[in-house]
Amino acid sequence: MGRRESLPEVKKYSGVEVRGKNIRIKFVWPKGAGKQQRITLKGMDVNDKNMKYAFNKVQSIKREIDLGVFEWSNHFPDHPLAKTELKANAGYTVADLLDDYLKEYARSRKEGITLDNYTYRAEQHLKPYIGDIPVNDFKTAHVVKWATQLGDKNVSRVTLKSYVAPLRAAFKWARQNGRISNNPFVDFEWPEETRAVKRKQAEKRKQKRLDVFNELEINALVKHCKREQEANIIQFGFWTGLRPEELFALHWEDIDLVSNTVLVNKAKIYRRGFKVIDYEVEEREEIKGVKTGELGEREVLLLPGALQAIQAQRQWTATMRKFVFHNPWWNKSWTNTNQFANRFKECCLSAGVRYRRPYMMRHTYASMMLKHGEDEGWVARQMGHVDTTMIRKVYREFIPDADHVNGYRLKNDWSISGTNN
Repeated sequence: MGRRESLPEVKKYSGVEVRGKNIRIKFVWPKGAGKQQRITLKGMDVNDKNMKYAFNKVQSIKREIDLGVFEWSNHFPDHPLAKTELKANAGYTVADLLDDYLKEYARSRKEGITLDNYTYRAEQHLKPYIGDIPVNDFKTAHVVKWATQLGDKNVSRVTLKSYVAPLRAAFKWARQNGRISNNPFVDFEWPEETRAVKRKQAEKRKQKRLDVFNELEINALVKHCKREQEANIIQFGFWTGLRPEELFALHWEDIDLVSNTVLVNKAKIYRRGFKVIDYEVEEREEIKGVKTGELGEREVLLLPGALQAIQAQRQWTATMRKFVFHNPWWNKSWTNTNQFANRFKECCLSAGVRYRRPYMMRHTYASMMLKHGEDEGWVARQMGHVDTTMIRKVYREFIPDADHVNGYRLKNDWSISGTNN
């Protein structure tokens, strides 16, 4: 009987392991992505000679990866990544990459509105300019040139970043999955904005400054709205501090007239880039959770002004639809902030009140509560903030010097305010 051959010592062959009767090598690909690839070397017996061969192959692959010249097809022509690599070498374009990313990854992992926006930007902005460029030939210089041209047309950097977002995500995804060996966006820097763009941005910031309404203006607005349903949503917005998209998504089941509270747990978002035709809102609406990074779901106390608006709205929608507030022009729920802003502007003109964007209703609510001495912590919770940091940062000019109280009890009799006279 012959002597049994001992198995080779695996420890001395870094990157090589034995699995049953097979030798398997392992290495990290792509470089820096931290994803370990394991490849079984078929048809090789487990012995010292083959283990040494496998070890040398691993070292060769690692050197090529470090130099940026590694190609799957040179080492493992039957591997799925080699086929993807060959496809890229055969004319795999930026347009192809965007299509694969949106189809294989984004469709199952991105929110519907994000997927719609990515698709729209890819089709309308990216493919027409850089879609025909082979992925292997693509450089960020192509994006810089394109961004510079758009910047000369007064397109801001914020807008440009939204245009390029799906492209950056696609290259990152392809790099992590080994479809490409290099992500050109790693060291990417945006070109400097033109003076015209900077002036435009400064003007926008000026328009967004805290420019709240006073109680006389609120009452005048509500009184002079030509349609009662518009008056109701405006009065409710001023006396709850809900964001416009939260007002649009409000359902009657969220209203509790026993405890005088409203549950805020969703927002209605408009799918930008895709038109809503014939105001078929309920078929095309996007309902999602409230703003990320804040308190999320919350209960808001209905002050008398808000209660009055809800009671007045009951006759219009309580038995008709699930949404509380409707656009009276079509008797359907509100679609988006632009649609609402047009009606809000009309009410301002009728009342002789200087127009500010509808979001200022939320700022007005917070400033009004704080100015009259309501507790900062309570106001923060009503607004949906996790703490008072944002309250003190944004509304510090309205916060009086006063001791805070634990728990909460309204300091003012709000029943004398906010009524529709």
